[in-house]
Amino acid sequence: MKAINNFTLTHHALQQMHARGFSKDTVATALKYGRTTHAKGAIYYSVGKREIKKFRNFGIDLRKCEGLHIICTNDRQRAIKTMYRNHNFRRVLRLRSRHHRYFKDEKAEL
Repeated sequence: MKAINNFTLTHHALQQMHARGFSKDTVATALKYGRTTHAKGAIYYSVGKREIKKFRNFGIDLRKCEGLHIICTNDRQRAIKTMYRNHNFRRVLRLRSRHHRYFKDEKAEL
C-alpha cells in the first residue's frame, strides 16, 4: 500500500484519489492543515473557507484543497478510508455536534 504523511491508503481510497483527480500533494496538505473532527469511529480532515483564510495569513495557499474531506481510521494503523470533495460543511458540523451531544448525555446518566 502507498503512504502519505504516515497514513496508509486503502485500495478504495487510492481508487477515489485517482478517480477524483487528487494529487498526493493535495491530500498531504489537507491532512496537515485541515480541520479535524472525530465522529463515528473515524477522523475527518476537512479544508474549507475558514482554513484557507486562516493559513493565507501565513503564506500557505490551500485553495486547491477547498472542500476536500478525508476520512481516516481512528486506530494505530492510520489508514485513509476514502476522500471526496464537498463544499457544504453542514454534514461535518452535524457530525461534530452529534459527537459532543453523545458525551454530554453519557455524563448526565452517570
